[in-house]
Amino acid sequence: MRGRTVRTPKKQPAFRAAVILMKAAVLHAEGIAFTPWGIAIVKAVVLGKFVLLGNLAHLGERFTTKPLIWPTLHKALAFVVLLIVLTIIEEAVVGLFHGRSITPTGSWPLRRRQPPAESA
Repeated sequence: MRGRTVRTPKKQPAFRAAVILMKAAVLHAEGIAFTPWGIAIVKAVVLGKFVLLGNLAHLGERFTTKPLIWPTLHKALAFVVLLIVLTIIEEAVVGLFHGRSITPTGSWPLRRRQPPAESA
């Protein structure tokens, strides 16, 4: 078996895309709006903007003289905190833009939990 390579089955993203397109077409035919990529693309652009802001602020660039694990963990944690904080602010601004108060805009840290219903 010299010179022969063994091929492993690959994931088929084209098949998944075709299934998503078929789902969108079927739902559209029934009058149901379905946008599988629109929200994800916008969210990715917004998060990318936040990462650029973090890079401009030199966020997480401490501990560069320590072993590689420490600056890596520090930078990752700093960016996670930045993205969470800026996402909360973004959700609050969107909520205010749509005429809602800050609390019920869907920001998970700001949302109040409903107490469990008591059984009679």
